[in-house]
Amino acid sequence: IVMELNNAPVSERNLIGKEGTGLNVIFDLVAPVFICGLSAVNAGIARAALNASVEHAKMRTHESAASSIGGYQAIQMYLAEMFIAVDSASIYINKTARMLDNGHPEALLSVLAAKTLACETAIKVTGTAMQVCGGIGFTTRLPIERYYRDGRAGSVMAPTTEVLKTWIGKSLVGLP
Repeated sequence: IVMELNNAPVSERNLIGKEGTGLNVIFDLVAPVFICGLSAVNAGIARAALNASVEHAKMRTHESAASSIGGYQAIQMYLAEMFIAVDSASIYINKTARMLDNGHPEALLSVLAAKTLACETAIKVTGTAMQVCGGIGFTTRLPIERYYRDGRAGSVMAPTTEVLKTWIGKSLVGLP
């Protein structure tokens, strides 16, 4: 469905911001909350991959081991790295949300960094989850393959990770 409005006046009391400042309204009000929400989604994907990997490591046995693959030091290291990455991203996103709520002057920069961190964490953690789960992780028997795809998608959804890094870099050197 496409809607086109021509000569449809909007009363001044129904305007969000001042006339002609729509782009500023998007960047100042809508985008930060939306991007912060996307960050939380990506951190959630990473956490779900971690949780599924932990359950798999507890239950999956290997023919050469009497216990689960969770007994292997390599698997334990992978899980620990995943846990640290997921927790770090979650803590940063929560800090960013508080900055937004409190109108902190550097909230927007933190929002851009939060999505970048969350997307990169989702990619790293879901990739490691594939390693933990082995070949079965690529099948639909485990949710890992879905988390892997969803985690990868976050970095290419607008604003992409590369665009965010450009904006962060510009901000750090004082460019608009």
